[in-house]
Amino acid sequence: MTAKGVTGQLELLENRVRIKRRTSIYALITQGFRGDKNILIKEISSIGFKKAGTLNGYIELVIEGREPKKGLLEAALDEYTVTFKARHQSAFEKIKEAIEEKMASMKHGETGA
Repeated sequence: MTAKGVTGQLELLENRVRIKRRTSIYALITQGFRGDKNILIKEISSIGFKKAGTLNGYIELVIEGREPKKGLLEAALDEYTVTFKARHQSAFEKIKEAIEEKMASMKHGETGA
């Protein structure tokens, strides 16, 4: 499953999420020349989500031990965040839900319940 946004795209794989950075001007300004980032689902403690409106929305993968970002400006500069326009929002809502389902099933499996 993939969701393409302004500053990159999220790819949901079997046990991880890959953030692939785009080469648009906006992405270069906010993210520089960062390469792909792979995050194990078990390392994600929560997911921040801001719907797009007049401004871009964003999805933030909050990694254990890190504080969530505050607001679009801070999130846009974060290496674990992808911003998106309103036309991309549906894809990001779907991938967020799918990641949360994987997080829940892994947590459920770890507790043995």
